[in-house]
Amino acid sequence: MQYLYEGAQALGEIRDGKLSHRLLTGLSLDETIARIAINADGNKDAANNRLYLTDALNSVIAQLADDDNANIQNSYGYSPYGQSQTVGPDSANNPNQYTSRENDNTELYYYRARYYDPVLKRFVSSDPIGLAGGLNTYQYVGGNPLSYVDPRGLDWVYSQSTGQTTHVDSNGNSANVGTGYAGTSNGRNNPAMQNVSNVGPLPRGTYDIGAGHYSSNTGPNTMNLTPKPGTDTLGRDLFRIHGNNAANDASHGCVILGPNIRNQINNSADRVLRVVP
Repeated sequence: MQYLYEGAQALGEIRDGKLSHRLLTGLSLDETIARIAINADGNKDAANNRLYLTDALNSVIAQLADDDNANIQNSYGYSPYGQSQTVGPDSANNPNQYTSRENDNTELYYYRARYYDPVLKRFVSSDPIGLAGGLNTYQYVGGNPLSYVDPRGLDWVYSQSTGQTTHVDSNGNSANVGTGYAGTSNGRNNPAMQNVSNVGPLPRGTYDIGAGHYSSNTGPNTMNLTPKPGTDTLGRDLFRIHGNNAANDASHGCVILGPNIRNQINNSADRVLRVVP
């Protein structure tokens, strides 16, 4: 079986060279709502359509029939680190299970940059960014699988000059997830002014991303940025990722991102931000 992708999001399944299923997805990566079966004539196969019930991690916990009754066809249970067990017959042969990733019967889940083993509770290959993500380069979701997911297995990268926020895959390719800004006045998105307090963008380097919290000044999913050893903040401190204001001038060096991007970052286990020119 192969998958049809738009960017990083799977939108369909291909079997024997033909589209066999369409995947109805939400706004978040790996947020799959329904699996629409396609017959050999290219029409919907309503008997094998399935609606998904998912938990907070987007793991599929039950499949419902796509009819007026929406009866549960089968359900799934998971260990904290994702070992799955099916309850009831899975006549639709559904691969989308833990964190809505594909269970391909190898006991591994592919998180785009590398494979994850729920039995070993770790990735099977080292983090492609090396030690920048922490000393344990095989660790999954920082040891907290009940709260976080790791759909890409990587860290976040923010550009001082463009405001672009990306993930980087194992081949060094970047996937843009959105843009924002850092700094104010002449210092806005101006790397040359990274040393100017309260004006320029936060300095280049690597930062740990704290848990999201609500701030009356900066809104929901405000995340503190703590510089890692070796990052020179040029005498500056108190950097955060947070929301914008009505004047579109909310930064004195902090990273300003929209609510959807902040939500992705906060729900991700990728807790490292690399700031580049």
